[in-house]
Formats: sequence, structure tokens, C-alpha cells
Amino acid sequence: MSTQGKGPWWGWIYLAGFVAVAAAGGIVFLGTHTVAGVIAWIVLVLGALLLLVGWHARTYAYRCPNCAQEFEISLWTDLISPHGWGKRGGWKYLCCPHCGRRARATVVPKGTR
Repeated sequence: MSTQGKGPWWGWIYLAGFVAVAAAGGIVFLGTHTVAGVIAWIVLVLGALLLLVGWHARTYAYRCPNCAQEFEISLWTDLISPHGWGKRGGWKYLCCPHCGRRARATVVPKGTR
């Protein structure tokens, strides 16, 4: 299911869903006080995190501050690359595939490109 064109609030719904799954899973699985419960909770949280990052990778692209080219990244790169929030919005530290320079690329919604 694609969430493009459905509004920016979809990101908040995905994030709230992730937090709800992690919290409910923590109550259920960590409440058992067993190693299997801890492992089940970790697997649940990692699965939910992969779904959240997968949605982000499908919904957003990045703009290089050096050459102004826009590009997409893989789920794995989206998961492990450093990121943050600044005065001009979200950024992710990436290597631009066009100019080859590493910089804080600006987050760009794919529907507005």
C-alpha cells in the first residue's frame, strides 16, 4: 500500500503504530520474565522498525546540498545512516551518487519532486 499523496499525517500514524506495538509487546512479552519473552519482544520491535523504515524509504528522497540532485536510498541505507533535524528540516548524512561528496542531504517528499 502506497501512502504517497495521502498527507503528511500518515507518517505520524506509522510512528504511533510503531510505539503502540513496541509498548504492547513490551507489556505482554517482558511481563513473562523469561528469556523467550525478551527475544520475542526484540523480534517484534525489529520487525516493526523495519516496516517503519521501509515506509520512510518508499516515501522520501534526498537532495544533495552540493549539486542539488535528488536521489533515493535503499532501506538498509535509510536504517543505518546518521540523521537529524535542523532549522531547515530533516537531513541524513549520505554520499551523493551524482557528485560523490558526503554531506547532509535534505529530506524531500517524493510526491513533491
